[in-house]
Formats: sequence, C-alpha cells, structure tokens
Amino acid sequence: MNMNEIEIRHLWQKEEPEYKQYGESLVLEIKNLLMKLGIYGEISFRTKETDSLIKKIYRKGKEYESINDKVGARVIIQFPEDLQSLDNIICQYFGNRIITRDDKATTMSEYEFGYQSIHYDIFDNLMNKVCELQIRTFCQHNWSMMSHALSYKSDKSIPISVLRQINALSALFEIADTQFQKIKDSIKDLPDSHAVTVLKWIESKFLSISNKEYDREMTNIFINILNQLYVNENIIEKLEEFYIVHYDNLVQSVQQQDSGVFYSQPEIIIILERLTNKKILLKHEWARLYPIEMLEDIASKWGCSIN
Repeated sequence: MNMNEIEIRHLWQKEEPEYKQYGESLVLEIKNLLMKLGIYGEISFRTKETDSLIKKIYRKGKEYESINDKVGARVIIQFPEDLQSLDNIICQYFGNRIITRDDKATTMSEYEFGYQSIHYDIFDNLMNKVCELQIRTFCQHNWSMMSHALSYKSDKSIPISVLRQINALSALFEIADTQFQKIKDSIKDLPDSHAVTVLKWIESKFLSISNKEYDREMTNIFINILNQLYVNENIIEKLEEFYIVHYDNLVQSVQQQDSGVFYSQPEIIIILERLTNKKILLKHEWARLYPIEMLEDIASKWGCSIN
C-alpha cells in the first residue's frame, strides 16, 4: 500500500512505541545470553527517526511494511572468539524467529578488507514486529564508525591512492582483532596462580551473574594483594569451590541494587570467599587499601562479621 509522507508520519507516531517495547524486550534477551556465556557486551537499541524512515522508503522504493529496521539493536563485544560464541547462541536461542542472517565477512574475497558484522532480522511472534540485530567486535565497530565518517562508500569517485590507504587501514583493524584474540589465548596458558588468570576467571564468573560494566582500575588495585591473600593455596580451586557452594546467595547479593559498590565489582567473589574462609587475613590486607568500615559493610550484607 503506497502512502504519502503525512500518512507515514501518522502511522509511525502510532507504532513507534510498540517497536521501542520490542527493542527493550530484545535487549533483555540478549543480556541473558551474554550472561550465559560470561562475556561482556555493550548493548543498545534505537527506533528509526521519522525523517530517516521516510527517506529510506522513498530512496529504496519500498513499502512501509517492508522496512525491517524500524527498530535496530546492536551488541559490541571484545574478541572474535566471543563473536562466534554469541552468534552460535543467538542462532540456537532465536531459531526460526530469525528471518535472515547475514555475515558480512563471508561475502568478501580473500583480497578484500572492510566492513564486518553479523546482521539478523529477528521476528517477534506476539508483537508481529521485526528488529534488525547487529553484532560485532570493538575493532569492527571502530572501523565502521570511521569508515562512515570518511564516507568512502559514497558514489563519488575516490582516487586509487586514497582507496589503497583505506584498504590498508581496514586490514590493520582486522589484524588488531586477530592479535587481541591471540593475546587472550596466550593468557589461558598462564598458571592458575597468575594474577591475570585469576582476573579473567572472576571477570567471567561475575559477568555470568551480572553483565555490568565495572571499574577495571579498582579491580587491578585489589588484584595487587592477591598473593598476600592466598598463601600456599590454589586460588582458582578455592574460588571455584566457593562459587559452586554459594552460587545462589552470590547471585542474589550481586543483583541487589543497594548492595554496595564492591558488589558491582568482580573482586567481590574473592572478598566474599576470603570472608568465609580467611577473614583475619583479608582484614589485615584490606586495611592497606580501604577503610575497614567498607569491609564491615560488605560482611554485614553477606551475613557475617569480620571479627
């Protein structure tokens, strides 16, 4: 059904709140999937601006009903390995709700570099709405933003010398993605007692129950006293045992909005484990970093005392 601009504006004004509701619902579903994977992702969604919607309809020569990105969601994650894991779980979870899936990387030849991302059109049966979902790494996202700013895909002819620079820059972003993944893989080979290994372990477990952004500088400061907190002990083994036994209480404490600042940090797992098993040692080392009253507050919310 062909509609004029006024009709499109009126219809979109009526339907946009429904699409926003779908976007919010989809974001919650994606957050739950990220928590299952124990990885961090920046998630956002937006509905299309009215003018942008109208322009696309006329530019593409499409009907209003055929526009599938009236609402769009985006997930930006850290590593290519995480991108693959997220893609797999999205395909499994949404199943036949996925109308289309487009992996941009698979459409390029071995001699090409450029925009990479995985796109899905996901249908909601109850709301009868479609949302376009994009997932990409931070490197892919940065390339997308910069290439958009350069407008290198415009119809205007670009000199060969400039195109070569663009391709070279695109290759660097792809190499950066690969190198970050290699560094992550190398960390896996470090011993269990290594601070970086412990950091990645608590981060993964924390994100599996929270998926909140945290203050990394604060975590790094706390990790500096790790060796003093665990003397002649297998750190990961002790933490794993604690995590399994106290999982339900840990989830409840971390997800409470008024728990306190440290309950929104990955190191809370270490703090609570030491409060449970070596509170005197923790109290001594804690005093080197923070006021003892903060530890008393953490202990009180956990249901124990530091004495």
